[in-house]
Amino acid sequence: MSKRKPSEVSDMERLWMRTGYADPRGNDCMLWHGAKLRSGYGQLHDKSGKLRYAHIMMHEITTGKKVPRGKVIRHLCNNPSCVRPSHL
Repeated sequence: MSKRKPSEVSDMERLWMRTGYADPRGNDCMLWHGAKLRSGYGQLHDKSGKLRYAHIMMHEITTGKKVPRGKVIRHLCNNPSCVRPSHL
């Protein structure tokens, strides 16, 4: 397997590489295992190099929609480290 440049790794792959396992049949939080702020929110650089919140990227990738300017993505589980799409 050849090594890929960071710019060749998709944003979806970047997210899933740093996401903890959670049973898809359950409703447990899916925890972020990458870089985090002190507040617990996960962060990562997207393909273009921009620093983004992990839960927002997960929401955008799984829904196919950008978060409108001035709107926020809330965690239904109140766990800032959670990126499970059904909790956002």
